[in-house]
Amino acid sequence: PLFTVFLLIFVFTIDTVDAQKYRRWNRYKKEFGVSLGGTLFIGDIGGTDGFRGINLKNSGMTYGGFFKYRFHDRFAAKGSVMFGNFYSSDWSSTPEYREAHGIKRRVDAKTRFTEVAGQVEFYILEEKIGSRYKVRGVKGYGQSAFALYVFAGIGANIFNTQGHNYKTGEWVDLRPLHTEGQGLPNGPKQYSNVTVIFPMGAGIKYNFNREWGVQAEASYRWTTTDYMDDVSGKYYDSDALEAAYGAESRFMATKGHKDARAGGIRGGKANDLYMTGTLTVTYRLKSKARSRVRL
Repeated sequence: PLFTVFLLIFVFTIDTVDAQKYRRWNRYKKEFGVSLGGTLFIGDIGGTDGFRGINLKNSGMTYGGFFKYRFHDRFAAKGSVMFGNFYSSDWSSTPEYREAHGIKRRVDAKTRFTEVAGQVEFYILEEKIGSRYKVRGVKGYGQSAFALYVFAGIGANIFNTQGHNYKTGEWVDLRPLHTEGQGLPNGPKQYSNVTVIFPMGAGIKYNFNREWGVQAEASYRWTTTDYMDDVSGKYYDSDALEAAYGAESRFMATKGHKDARAGGIRGGKANDLYMTGTLTVTYRLKSKARSRVRL
């Protein structure tokens, strides 16, 4: 709370003279970016005893783009689209971890997703868009090379999870197989392949000039689902699974795990989350100057 108070005081008592000095940011409100990076999944599969259960093997790639609108010298609104994937597997955990937690599963998951999000950025170290050339001795003009910002937002993630059928060598969609008895008596309801996400993170940006720049960004993406890896609750009766959804449903639910009895623990209760790290090339559009002639 004390930090929040100081932050608000800092934001709303910015020197007005300094703000006028760098008023040129108002001419570059619109910005586009193209991103490439990596993902890191934290769910029910492939955990570790390390910090927050992070396992670097549960990783993937991501790419996308965004449009940003600067409505204040320290604030911007951004809309983004991201396409990505990540992979997780029980075999990526160490034998010691699996033994300590009683994990005898042979489950793995490969998830592809499309993410749409809206965010608000706050610039701790603000960009100062000055004249095209840096003039020595002229205070208040020129280009500030670096910017540092934090952000938070909300969005939606549409995902599809597959598992590896090592008998056939194929990757199969898991949601239609109802691997935990979704929709069956005393089973959970079928989960949605769309989840709300809450992105939060920080970034640093370097400007080559008034138009072009590059930024690095890292974030957490909290979700409202525990099924991005198709693992959440308990094992369902294997015979009932096969009768309702076929032999492949039975096999993919247990992967040959002989102790996978009905009611046994298959996953944890915490919702899934994933991390992203991206490198982005940005381009700012110059707005048309307003006429000073008033009729």
